[in-house]
Amino acid sequence: MNILDIKDISHSFDNKKNTIEDISFCVKKGEIVGIIGPSGVGKSTLFNIIAGLIKPTSGKVFLENEDITGKTAKVSYMLQKDLLLPFMTVYENIALPLTIKKVNKKEIEKKINENLSKFGLENLCNRYPKELSGGQRQRVALLRTYMFSDKIVLLDEPFSALDYITKDTMYNWFLKLKKELNLTCLLITHDIDEAIRLSDTVYVIQGVPGKFVKKFDIQKDEKSMMEIKKKIYEVIKQKISW
Repeated sequence: MNILDIKDISHSFDNKKNTIEDISFCVKKGEIVGIIGPSGVGKSTLFNIIAGLIKPTSGKVFLENEDITGKTAKVSYMLQKDLLLPFMTVYENIALPLTIKKVNKKEIEKKINENLSKFGLENLCNRYPKELSGGQRQRVALLRTYMFSDKIVLLDEPFSALDYITKDTMYNWFLKLKKELNLTCLLITHDIDEAIRLSDTVYVIQGVPGKFVKKFDIQKDEKSMMEIKKKIYEVIKQKISW
């Protein structure tokens, strides 16, 4: 079953040259799809279109067969920075999207308590963001995003600010969480290793206007992952002009 369908999306700002062009793909339930490409090829524009923050010049966005083109508050969207509110506790930060939706307090408490241990946050509820490590902050931000909508989560380089060791730990934790919750995610990244490690399918986006130039289905054995890494690198290298 497709959770997300992107059909023939193109977009230009102020009727100038397209930023992205003729992009179509789908995300199945329980799948992580990665989009990798250099800066300036329209990755963030595509995410903003999917999130309803920008209405595309042409094309459609469907969530579970519902046309959500140009509609906000339909998908969860986690940006590079965790954007935790410093004056709120961990619990209050997590509860924020539910509070905005005017969910009653008992239901908020129930939903949060059901997920705290899965995100490794059961002992951190009363802390403030400044008291957390980088990995802990990202887990809080991800749970807050998941509370907004669990249908699909858009992840805009969520681990880019972390050091190598913390990042590796977060990858392992995230893949375990994905399996436990059957998460459906769309990920954008500049990091080939991250794309291969986390994704089931990877699309390479290149050029101006940005277009999908290659699709890779990821096999999770080490040999296949190394071969795909080389292939992705070659695709990106061929398209870059200095």
